Amino acid sequence: MRTRRTFGAMGALALVTLVGAAPDSGQVRDVSWEEVRAFHDSLLHLPDSLLRIPGAPGYMTPSWIRQFARRFLYAPDSIYAGPDSAHRTDAEMKAVFMARERDFERLVRMFQADSAFDRIESPDWRTPNPPKVVPAARQAEYDRLFRRLEVRLIEREKPNRFVLRTTTVWTFDRRGYVWSPSPPWSVREHETVGCDECYRRLKGPWFIYFRATS
Repeated sequence: MRTRRTFGAMGALALVTLVGAAPDSGQVRDVSWEEVRAFHDSLLHLPDSLLRIPGAPGYMTPSWIRQFARRFLYAPDSIYAGPDSAHRTDAEMKAVFMARERDFERLVRMFQADSAFDRIESPDWRTPNPPKVVPAARQAEYDRLFRRLEVRLIEREKPNRFVLRTTTVWTFDRRGYVWSPSPPWSVREHETVGCDECYRRLKGPWFIYFRATS
């Protein structure tokens, strides 16, 4: 019964947080992502009276709901970890890679071998009861490498392109490393943050990437 009420409350919260998900939704016009984000921010300042859900478990206080809503709006694929406060610079990411290149290579080799999995996550991004589970000893080694490399997850975009995400500031505003023997499109030679989608080569098949909401 408690589980049912919890999911009901989550559904109600989704309606509260997403109602009118685009500003001026009754008008046909282009809406910038800055406007959408500002609108999402405004939802987090709703009065407590609108954040009390009848029949919800006691722990679902207005402050708890605001925290959940922030994660739901800004990092929906990890409502447990929530969004990051900021991305690291290219120089910071390059320094981590150069200092721990062998560990990055080991992570990729492991993921190549575990071809039955399209995505493996760090503990704070892992959802309960996933459909497929990595063996415990193997998962522990992934977790050790995730912590050491400051990587949240590794994902198979193509058979020979792996994404190692490090930060998610909001929704699809993502940053990390890409391992790809074939160069991805939009490779550039200057700071990657601020583009829609771009890559910067580190060494061989390794790139830094940034993807903005699009």
